[in-house]
Amino acid sequence: MANPDKPNEAEASLDSSGLQDPLSPPECAVLAVFRRYLMSPGKMLCFTNPQLSSLQEPLAQLLGKGLLVQESFPGAYSLTETGFTAMRDDD
Repeated sequence: MANPDKPNEAEASLDSSGLQDPLSPPECAVLAVFRRYLMSPGKMLCFTNPQLSSLQEPLAQLLGKGLLVQESFPGAYSLTETGFTAMRDDD
């Protein structure tokens, strides 16, 4: 039987935002843009074409981790609750 006072290995590897893997510097740079504009979960942030070109890979990684949602408006993304927590914790 599992000890309720001792987290299992999977839980022990989670950070305070619920992520298993640490964020890369490019992913942190994307979250910094959301933080700069004081974005909250579900609020759409539109990136310019030059930003999209340079941030394409970290945006895709954050989408894959469930931290962002791609909106139907071109170049627009919003934070999930987990993404919001990661953004705050990355400060």
